[in-house]
Amino acid sequence: MKRVLLSALLTLCAATSAHAAGQAAPVTTAGSYVDMCKQATNLPAQHGGESDLKGNPKLDEYCGCFSEKFTARALKTNPNSPPPPREQTRKEEFAMRASCRNQLGLPPPPATK
Repeated sequence: MKRVLLSALLTLCAATSAHAAGQAAPVTTAGSYVDMCKQATNLPAQHGGESDLKGNPKLDEYCGCFSEKFTARALKTNPNSPPPPREQTRKEEFAMRASCRNQLGLPPPPATK
């Protein structure tokens, strides 16, 4: 858990400093949430994937937005608390996806099964 959080935090810091410097944020850090988001384009949308965004020119921006939200949620998580119910996690992630898509003018995420 600490390794995932550290990786996410480092990715977020690199993205923030690159953005502040007017550079494109790095999106190829191994194990980052951005990479996971991009890999989700290979999963069917109805199963929580982002296949409908495959090849979309806004995919990098979308994955950056989702990564920031995912990282913020992860950093708020108390490691001593029991994990939330799966349905709660699914709803939170769907809301994050919908928020980022709306922010970028992308279609809403399809409902998952």
